[in-house]
Amino acid sequence: GLNFFLNESLLRPQANWPWKIVTFKLDSIVNAPITAVSQRLIILFFCTLMVTLAIIFWIVHQLIKPIEELTQSISTMRRAADFKPLQITRYDEIGKLTHSFNTMTSTVTNYEAHLERFVPKKSLALLETESVLEVELGQQAEKELAVLFLDIRGFTALVESMTPADTFSLLNSFLSAMGPVVRQHNGVIDKYLGDGMLAYFYRDGSSCDDAIACAIAMIKKLDDYNQTNRMGDVPNFRPDGSKREPLEVGIGLNSGKVVFGTIGYEDRVDFTILGDTVNTTSRIETLTKHMGASLIVHESVIRQAHANYVSRYIGSVQVKGKAEPLRLWEVLSETDTVIRQKKQETISQFSQAVDLFEADKRDEAYEIFSKIAAHNPEDRVVQYYLNWCKVNRAPHQFTRKEDV
Repeated sequence: GLNFFLNESLLRPQANWPWKIVTFKLDSIVNAPITAVSQRLIILFFCTLMVTLAIIFWIVHQLIKPIEELTQSISTMRRAADFKPLQITRYDEIGKLTHSFNTMTSTVTNYEAHLERFVPKKSLALLETESVLEVELGQQAEKELAVLFLDIRGFTALVESMTPADTFSLLNSFLSAMGPVVRQHNGVIDKYLGDGMLAYFYRDGSSCDDAIACAIAMIKKLDDYNQTNRMGDVPNFRPDGSKREPLEVGIGLNSGKVVFGTIGYEDRVDFTILGDTVNTTSRIETLTKHMGASLIVHESVIRQAHANYVSRYIGSVQVKGKAEPLRLWEVLSETDTVIRQKKQETISQFSQAVDLFEADKRDEAYEIFSKIAAHNPEDRVVQYYLNWCKVNRAPHQFTRKEDV
Protein backbone atom coordinates (compact mmCIF):
# COMPACT_ATOMS: atom_id res chain seq x y z
CA GLY A 1 0.00 0.00 0.00
CA LEU A 2 2.87 2.50 -0.18
CA ASN A 3 3.70 4.57 -3.22
CA PHE A 4 7.33 5.30 -4.14
CA PHE A 5 9.17 7.46 -6.62
CA LEU A 6 11.95 5.46 -8.49
CA ASN A 7 15.10 7.17 -9.82
CA GLU A 8 17.85 5.40 -11.86
CA SER A 9 21.32 6.76 -12.88
CA LEU A 10 24.55 5.20 -14.32
CA LEU A 11 27.43 4.91 -11.92
CA ARG A 12 30.24 5.89 -14.36
CA PRO A 13 28.65 6.76 -17.66
CA GLN A 14 32.04 7.83 -19.16
CA ALA A 15 33.63 4.51 -18.16
CA ASN A 16 30.77 2.52 -19.55
CA TRP A 17 30.31 0.62 -16.34
CA PRO A 18 27.35 -1.68 -16.34
CA TRP A 19 26.20 -0.66 -12.90
CA LYS A 20 23.29 1.66 -12.06
CA ILE A 21 22.26 3.56 -8.93
CA VAL A 22 18.59 3.21 -8.04
CA THR A 23 16.92 5.47 -5.39
CA PHE A 24 13.44 5.19 -3.87
CA LYS A 25 11.38 7.97 -2.16
CA LEU A 26 7.93 7.85 -0.68
CA ASP A 27 5.50 10.08 -2.63
CA SER A 28 4.21 11.62 0.63
CA ILE A 29 7.67 13.01 1.25
CA VAL A 30 7.94 14.35 -2.29
CA ASN A 31 4.42 15.93 -2.37
CA ALA A 32 4.35 17.32 1.17
CA PRO A 33 5.40 20.87 0.21
CA ILE A 34 2.96 20.91 -2.70
CA THR A 35 0.13 19.64 -0.51
CA ALA A 36 0.85 22.22 2.17
CA VAL A 37 0.81 25.05 -0.36
CA SER A 38 -2.41 23.73 -1.91
CA GLN A 39 -4.12 23.57 1.47
CA ARG A 40 -3.04 27.09 2.29
CA LEU A 41 -4.37 28.31 -1.03
CA ILE A 42 -7.71 26.58 -0.51
CA ILE A 43 -8.06 28.02 3.02
CA LEU A 44 -7.12 31.46 1.74
CA PHE A 45 -9.66 31.14 -1.07
CA PHE A 46 -12.51 30.21 1.24
CA CYS A 47 -11.58 32.92 3.75
CA THR A 48 -11.50 35.48 0.97
CA LEU A 49 -14.84 34.17 -0.33
CA MET A 50 -16.48 34.43 3.12
CA VAL A 51 -15.14 37.93 3.69
CA THR A 52 -16.31 38.95 0.24
CA LEU A 53 -19.78 37.50 0.83
CA ALA A 54 -19.99 39.22 4.23
CA ILE A 55 -19.03 42.55 2.69
CA ILE A 56 -21.56 42.07 -0.11
CA PHE A 57 -24.27 41.11 2.42
CA TRP A 58 -23.49 44.17 4.57
CA ILE A 59 -23.58 46.47 1.55
CA VAL A 60 -26.89 44.99 0.36
CA HIS A 61 -28.32 45.24 3.90
CA GLN A 62 -27.31 48.87 4.14
CA LEU A 63 -29.01 49.52 0.84
CA ILE A 64 -32.18 47.56 1.58
CA LYS A 65 -32.72 48.44 5.27
CA PRO A 66 -33.87 52.07 4.66
CA ILE A 67 -36.12 50.88 1.86
CA GLU A 68 -37.63 48.19 4.11
CA GLU A 69 -38.20 50.74 6.90
CA LEU A 70 -39.80 53.10 4.41
CA THR A 71 -42.01 50.34 3.02
CA GLN A 72 -43.01 49.17 6.50
CA SER A 73 -43.82 52.72 7.59
CA ILE A 74 -46.02 53.24 4.54
CA SER A 75 -47.82 49.90 4.99
CA THR A 76 -48.61 50.51 8.68
CA MET A 77 -49.54 54.18 8.34
CA ARG A 78 -53.32 54.23 8.05
CA ARG A 79 -53.49 57.79 9.37
CA ALA A 80 -50.97 60.62 9.46
CA ALA A 81 -51.13 60.49 13.26
CA ASP A 82 -49.59 56.97 13.10
CA PHE A 83 -46.46 58.27 11.39
CA LYS A 84 -43.11 58.43 13.16
CA PRO A 85 -40.27 60.22 11.33
CA LEU A 86 -37.65 57.87 9.90
CA GLN A 87 -34.05 58.41 10.95
CA ILE A 88 -31.79 59.54 8.12
CA THR A 89 -28.47 57.69 8.38
CA ARG A 90 -27.10 58.29 4.90
CA TYR A 91 -26.89 61.10 2.41
CA ASP A 92 -27.14 59.32 -0.90
CA GLU A 93 -30.26 58.77 -3.02
CA ILE A 94 -31.81 56.57 -0.31
CA GLY A 95 -31.28 59.31 2.27
CA LYS A 96 -32.84 61.86 -0.04
CA LEU A 97 -35.84 59.56 -0.56
CA THR A 98 -36.27 59.15 3.22
CA HIS A 99 -36.04 62.91 3.74
CA SER A 100 -38.65 63.50 1.05
CA PHE A 101 -40.94 60.93 2.68
CA ASN A 102 -40.56 62.59 6.11
CA THR A 103 -41.34 65.99 4.61
CA MET A 104 -44.38 64.67 2.75
CA THR A 105 -45.84 62.92 5.79
CA SER A 106 -45.19 65.92 8.03
CA THR A 107 -47.22 68.02 5.61
CA VAL A 108 -50.04 65.45 5.64
CA THR A 109 -49.95 65.37 9.45
CA ASN A 110 -50.31 69.14 9.63
CA TYR A 111 -53.12 68.96 7.10
CA GLU A 112 -54.93 66.33 9.18
CA ALA A 113 -54.51 68.46 12.31
CA HIS A 114 -56.09 71.43 10.52
CA LEU A 115 -58.82 69.18 9.11
CA GLU A 116 -59.80 68.23 12.66
CA ARG A 117 -60.96 71.82 13.14
CA PHE A 118 -63.68 71.07 10.59
CA VAL A 119 -64.25 67.36 11.28
CA PRO A 120 -63.53 66.51 14.95
CA LYS A 121 -62.09 63.08 15.69
CA LYS A 122 -64.92 62.52 18.16
CA SER A 123 -67.36 62.84 15.28
CA LEU A 124 -65.46 60.20 13.34
CA ALA A 125 -65.45 57.98 16.43
CA LEU A 126 -69.26 58.03 16.49
CA LEU A 127 -69.17 56.60 12.97
CA GLU A 128 -66.53 54.08 14.08
CA THR A 129 -64.00 55.37 11.55
CA GLU A 130 -60.49 56.70 12.06
CA SER A 131 -60.06 58.89 9.01
CA VAL A 132 -62.29 61.26 7.11
CA LEU A 133 -61.13 59.45 3.97
CA GLU A 134 -63.09 56.40 5.13
CA VAL A 135 -66.38 58.27 5.45
CA GLU A 136 -68.96 57.83 2.73
CA LEU A 137 -72.00 59.91 1.86
CA GLY A 138 -75.03 58.63 3.76
CA GLN A 139 -72.99 56.81 6.40
CA GLN A 140 -74.86 57.04 9.69
CA ALA A 141 -75.18 55.67 13.20
CA GLU A 142 -77.88 55.95 15.85
CA LYS A 143 -76.60 57.22 19.18
CA GLU A 144 -77.97 58.24 22.57
CA LEU A 145 -76.73 61.80 23.12
CA ALA A 146 -77.38 64.94 25.13
CA VAL A 147 -77.98 67.92 22.84
CA LEU A 148 -77.39 71.63 23.54
CA PHE A 149 -78.73 74.62 21.63
CA LEU A 150 -77.43 78.12 22.40
CA ASP A 151 -78.65 81.41 20.96
CA ILE A 152 -77.74 85.07 21.54
CA ARG A 153 -80.78 87.06 22.59
CA GLY A 154 -81.70 90.13 20.49
CA PHE A 155 -78.87 89.58 18.08
CA THR A 156 -80.74 90.91 15.03
CA ALA A 157 -81.40 94.26 16.71
CA LEU A 158 -77.85 94.31 18.05
CA VAL A 159 -76.17 94.08 14.64
CA GLU A 160 -78.40 96.60 12.86
CA SER A 161 -75.90 99.38 13.55
CA MET A 162 -72.84 97.18 12.93
CA THR A 163 -70.91 96.60 9.73
CA PRO A 164 -70.57 93.03 8.45
CA ALA A 165 -66.93 93.05 9.53
CA ASP A 166 -67.91 94.13 13.05
CA THR A 167 -70.55 91.42 13.15
CA PHE A 168 -68.00 88.75 12.25
CA SER A 169 -65.61 90.13 14.84
CA LEU A 170 -68.29 90.04 17.55
CA LEU A 171 -69.37 86.51 16.70
CA ASN A 172 -65.81 85.19 16.57
CA SER A 173 -64.90 86.76 19.91
CA PHE A 174 -68.07 85.35 21.50
CA LEU A 175 -67.66 81.87 20.01
CA SER A 176 -63.96 81.86 20.90
CA ALA A 177 -65.05 82.24 24.52
CA MET A 178 -67.81 79.62 24.36
CA GLY A 179 -66.13 76.95 22.20
CA PRO A 180 -63.43 75.85 24.66
CA VAL A 181 -66.08 75.43 27.36
CA VAL A 182 -67.80 72.79 25.23
CA ARG A 183 -64.52 70.95 24.65
CA GLN A 184 -63.63 71.06 28.35
CA HIS A 185 -66.90 69.27 29.15
CA ASN A 186 -66.39 66.45 26.63
CA GLY A 187 -68.71 68.00 24.07
CA VAL A 188 -68.51 68.45 20.32
CA ILE A 189 -69.75 71.52 18.45
CA ASP A 190 -71.86 70.16 15.61
CA LYS A 191 -72.31 73.46 13.83
CA TYR A 192 -72.47 77.22 14.28
CA LEU A 193 -75.87 78.75 13.66
CA GLY A 194 -75.04 82.39 13.01
CA ASP A 195 -75.63 83.81 16.48
CA GLY A 196 -75.68 80.42 18.18
CA MET A 197 -74.43 76.88 18.14
CA LEU A 198 -75.53 73.26 18.26
CA ALA A 199 -73.42 70.89 20.36
CA TYR A 200 -73.75 67.34 21.62
CA PHE A 201 -72.33 65.25 24.45
CA TYR A 202 -71.67 61.57 23.90
CA ARG A 203 -70.05 59.98 26.97
CA ASP A 204 -72.01 56.91 28.04
CA GLY A 205 -73.62 57.46 31.42
CA SER A 206 -72.26 61.01 31.74
CA SER A 207 -73.60 62.88 28.72
CA CYS A 208 -76.39 64.63 30.65
CA ASP A 209 -74.07 65.68 33.48
CA ASP A 210 -71.58 66.97 30.92
CA ALA A 211 -74.31 68.95 29.14
CA ILE A 212 -75.68 70.59 32.30
CA ALA A 213 -72.22 71.39 33.64
CA CYS A 214 -71.26 72.84 30.26
CA ALA A 215 -74.37 75.05 30.08
CA ILE A 216 -73.76 76.42 33.58
CA ALA A 217 -70.10 77.07 32.75
CA MET A 218 -71.09 78.84 29.51
CA ILE A 219 -73.37 81.24 31.40
CA LYS A 220 -70.55 81.94 33.83
CA LYS A 221 -68.15 82.43 30.93
CA LEU A 222 -70.62 84.84 29.31
CA ASP A 223 -70.55 86.98 32.44
CA ASP A 224 -66.75 87.14 32.24
CA TYR A 225 -66.99 87.88 28.51
CA ASN A 226 -69.39 90.78 29.13
CA GLN A 227 -67.07 92.20 31.77
CA THR A 228 -64.11 92.27 29.38
CA ASN A 229 -65.71 92.72 25.94
CA ARG A 230 -69.03 94.49 26.40
CA MET A 231 -68.16 97.40 28.66
CA GLY A 232 -67.58 101.05 27.71
CA ASP A 233 -68.55 103.22 24.76
CA VAL A 234 -68.90 101.88 21.27
CA PRO A 235 -66.26 102.97 18.70
CA ASN A 236 -66.37 106.56 17.47
CA PHE A 237 -67.46 105.57 13.97
CA ARG A 238 -70.81 104.38 15.34
CA PRO A 239 -73.32 107.19 14.75
CA ASP A 240 -75.30 106.93 17.98
CA GLY A 241 -72.39 106.79 20.42
CA SER A 242 -74.33 104.40 22.63
CA LYS A 243 -72.99 102.01 25.23
CA ARG A 244 -72.19 98.42 24.50
CA GLU A 245 -74.98 96.21 25.73
CA PRO A 246 -74.05 92.97 27.53
CA LEU A 247 -74.96 89.84 25.64
CA GLU A 248 -77.63 87.45 26.89
CA VAL A 249 -78.08 83.85 25.81
CA GLY A 250 -80.71 81.18 26.01
CA ILE A 251 -79.69 77.53 26.33
CA GLY A 252 -81.89 74.49 25.82
CA LEU A 253 -80.91 70.93 26.73
CA ASN A 254 -82.46 67.63 25.76
CA SER A 255 -81.41 63.99 25.52
CA GLY A 256 -82.43 61.01 23.44
CA LYS A 257 -81.66 59.07 20.31
CA VAL A 258 -80.26 60.96 17.35
CA VAL A 259 -78.93 59.91 13.98
CA PHE A 260 -75.36 61.04 13.40
CA GLY A 261 -73.99 60.87 9.89
CA THR A 262 -73.19 62.59 6.62
CA ILE A 263 -75.61 64.49 4.43
CA GLY A 264 -75.22 66.44 1.21
CA TYR A 265 -74.12 65.27 -2.20
CA GLU A 266 -70.97 63.87 -3.73
CA ASP A 267 -69.06 67.17 -3.96
CA ARG A 268 -70.24 68.70 -0.67
CA VAL A 269 -70.66 66.53 2.42
CA ASP A 270 -71.36 67.66 5.97
CA PHE A 271 -71.43 65.90 9.32
CA THR A 272 -74.49 66.55 11.47
CA ILE A 273 -76.95 65.11 13.97
CA LEU A 274 -80.61 64.76 13.05
CA GLY A 275 -83.79 63.56 14.71
CA ASP A 276 -86.68 64.51 16.91
CA THR A 277 -84.37 65.03 19.88
CA VAL A 278 -82.50 67.74 17.98
CA ASN A 279 -85.69 69.47 16.82
CA THR A 280 -87.14 69.40 20.33
CA THR A 281 -83.95 70.88 21.78
CA SER A 282 -84.29 73.79 19.37
CA ARG A 283 -87.86 74.36 20.56
CA ILE A 284 -86.74 74.25 24.19
CA GLU A 285 -84.04 76.84 23.52
CA THR A 286 -86.67 79.14 21.93
CA LEU A 287 -88.80 78.78 25.07
CA THR A 288 -86.04 80.39 27.13
CA LYS A 289 -86.98 83.68 25.52
CA HIS A 290 -90.71 83.23 26.18
CA MET A 291 -90.38 81.93 29.73
CA GLY A 292 -87.57 84.22 30.86
CA ALA A 293 -85.07 81.52 31.89
CA SER A 294 -81.49 81.34 30.69
CA LEU A 295 -81.24 77.55 30.93
CA ILE A 296 -84.20 75.23 30.35
CA VAL A 297 -83.72 71.48 30.49
CA HIS A 298 -86.01 68.68 29.41
CA GLU A 299 -87.01 66.35 32.21
CA SER A 300 -85.18 63.45 30.54
CA VAL A 301 -81.88 65.22 31.18
CA ILE A 302 -82.70 65.88 34.84
CA ARG A 303 -83.60 62.22 35.39
CA GLN A 304 -80.39 60.91 33.83
CA ALA A 305 -78.04 63.36 35.55
CA HIS A 306 -76.16 61.92 38.52
CA ALA A 307 -75.14 65.20 40.15
CA ASN A 308 -77.66 67.16 42.22
CA TYR A 309 -78.11 70.41 40.32
CA VAL A 310 -80.32 73.05 41.90
CA SER A 311 -83.37 73.12 39.65
CA ARG A 312 -87.10 73.66 39.69
CA TYR A 313 -89.93 72.29 37.60
CA ILE A 314 -91.40 75.09 35.47
CA GLY A 315 -94.28 73.20 33.91
CA SER A 316 -95.41 71.33 30.83
CA VAL A 317 -95.55 73.22 27.57
CA GLN A 318 -97.21 72.13 24.36
CA VAL A 319 -95.22 73.18 21.32
CA LYS A 320 -96.03 72.92 17.64
CA GLY A 321 -95.20 69.60 16.07
CA LYS A 322 -95.21 67.65 19.34
CA ALA A 323 -98.12 65.42 20.33
CA GLU A 324 -97.06 65.33 23.98
CA PRO A 325 -96.26 68.36 26.12
CA LEU A 326 -92.68 68.95 27.17
CA ARG A 327 -91.98 68.70 30.90
CA LEU A 328 -89.40 71.40 31.51
CA TRP A 329 -87.05 72.31 34.33
CA GLU A 330 -84.97 75.39 34.99
CA VAL A 331 -81.45 74.77 36.27
CA LEU A 332 -80.55 77.74 38.44
CA SER A 333 -77.50 79.19 36.75
CA GLU A 334 -77.59 82.93 37.39
CA THR A 335 -74.22 84.49 38.05
CA ASP A 336 -75.98 87.01 40.31
CA THR A 337 -75.82 85.14 43.61
CA VAL A 338 -78.60 87.22 45.16
CA ILE A 339 -81.14 86.36 42.45
CA ARG A 340 -80.08 82.70 42.47
CA GLN A 341 -80.34 82.51 46.26
CA LYS A 342 -83.82 84.02 46.24
CA LYS A 343 -84.94 81.54 43.59
CA GLN A 344 -83.57 78.71 45.65
CA GLU A 345 -85.39 79.95 48.75
CA THR A 346 -88.74 79.90 46.96
CA ILE A 347 -88.47 76.57 45.09
CA SER A 348 -91.15 74.87 47.21
CA GLN A 349 -93.61 77.78 46.87
CA PHE A 350 -92.89 78.00 43.16
CA SER A 351 -93.55 74.26 42.69
CA GLN A 352 -96.81 74.58 44.62
CA ALA A 353 -97.91 77.51 42.43
CA VAL A 354 -97.05 75.62 39.21
CA ASP A 355 -99.07 72.61 40.40
CA LEU A 356 -102.04 74.88 41.10
CA PHE A 357 -101.70 76.52 37.73
CA GLU A 358 -101.65 73.18 35.93
CA ALA A 359 -104.70 72.13 37.95
CA ASP A 360 -106.42 75.24 36.50
CA LYS A 361 -106.57 76.93 39.92
CA ARG A 362 -105.23 80.18 38.59
CA ASP A 363 -106.41 82.49 41.36
CA GLU A 364 -104.62 80.47 44.02
CA ALA A 365 -101.55 80.16 41.79
CA TYR A 366 -101.58 83.90 41.11
CA GLU A 367 -101.55 84.65 44.82
CA ILE A 368 -98.46 82.51 45.44
CA PHE A 369 -96.69 83.81 42.35
CA SER A 370 -97.36 87.37 43.53
CA LYS A 371 -95.71 86.66 46.88
CA ILE A 372 -92.69 85.19 45.13
CA ALA A 373 -92.48 88.20 42.80
CA ALA A 374 -92.54 90.54 45.81
CA HIS A 375 -89.65 88.60 47.32
CA ASN A 376 -87.69 88.37 44.04
CA PRO A 377 -88.82 90.89 41.38
CA GLU A 378 -86.01 89.67 39.07
CA ASP A 379 -87.56 86.22 38.73
CA ARG A 380 -88.73 86.42 35.12
CA VAL A 381 -90.27 82.94 35.11
CA VAL A 382 -92.61 84.09 37.86
CA GLN A 383 -93.51 87.15 35.76
CA TYR A 384 -94.24 84.79 32.88
CA TYR A 385 -96.71 82.85 35.06
CA LEU A 386 -98.31 86.00 36.43
CA ASN A 387 -99.14 87.01 32.87
CA TRP A 388 -100.52 83.56 32.06
CA CYS A 389 -102.71 83.57 35.17
CA LYS A 390 -104.47 86.62 33.78
CA VAL A 391 -105.29 84.91 30.48
CA ASN A 392 -108.94 83.95 30.56
CA ARG A 393 -108.69 80.45 29.19
CA ALA A 394 -107.87 77.08 30.64
CA PRO A 395 -104.59 75.45 29.66
CA HIS A 396 -104.82 72.58 27.21
CA GLN A 397 -104.15 69.37 29.14
CA PHE A 398 -102.48 71.43 31.87
CA THR A 399 -100.08 72.97 29.33
CA ARG A 400 -99.61 76.25 27.54
CA LYS A 401 -99.42 76.34 23.78
CA GLU A 402 -96.42 78.40 22.82
CA ASP A 403 -95.87 79.56 19.27
CA VAL A 404 -92.38 78.12 18.82
